[in-house]
Amino acid sequence: MEQKKSSNKDYRRQSPQYFLIGLIVALSTTLLAFEYRSPVEPVIVCNPLGQVIDIPDDLPPITLRTPKTTPPPKPVPPKPSDEPFVEPDPEPLLEPVKPEPKVTATIIFTPEPEPFVEETIMRIPEQMPEFPGGEPAMYRYLGRHTNYPNFPQENGLESKLFVQFIVNKDGSISEVEVLNPQGFGFDEEAIRVISSMPLWKPGKQGGKKVGVYYVLPIIFTLK
Repeated sequence: MEQKKSSNKDYRRQSPQYFLIGLIVALSTTLLAFEYRSPVEPVIVCNPLGQVIDIPDDLPPITLRTPKTTPPPKPVPPKPSDEPFVEPDPEPLLEPVKPEPKVTATIIFTPEPEPFVEETIMRIPEQMPEFPGGEPAMYRYLGRHTNYPNFPQENGLESKLFVQFIVNKDGSISEVEVLNPQGFGFDEEAIRVISSMPLWKPGKQGGKKVGVYYVLPIIFTLK
């Protein structure tokens, strides 16, 4: 019994051939498409009078010429100078400027001392100095505080002295001296007792206290 041939098997055997045929057709179609050119319409050119000008087909092609650019001239090196090279002076180094310290000055006004004026000791002022309590109190003071010197007392000697002194502005006694020195201890005792006096009431001149010379008699007598 004969087997029937299948049509599917024959198709499979011939498929490579069909594939090649289709590939050739596709490539041919593609090449024809690239080589196809659309028809070029003729260009009609008219002159100003309206007449048609025939343009020949064999005109030479127009090529654009690029202008030639000349390179810039090379710089000429400077000629060496015959003068000797002088090196410039180096710039001086500038030291940093130090800020000046702030100085604060304190001005102290010192009053000038008053010129020394030697005081004039007066002899007869408007108001004479006075012992505290007046002359009676002064003589009582002298009688109580005066000591009779030993040698004159033993030998019965008596004396009368004139003692000069200054009553200062503050009432103190200074510069005591005997105008008629007698010796025998009278002078020393007279100076001692006058110097030990209390403060006097100072003299005045023009309402101001002044120093005044004062002369006082002292009498030494034996009873």
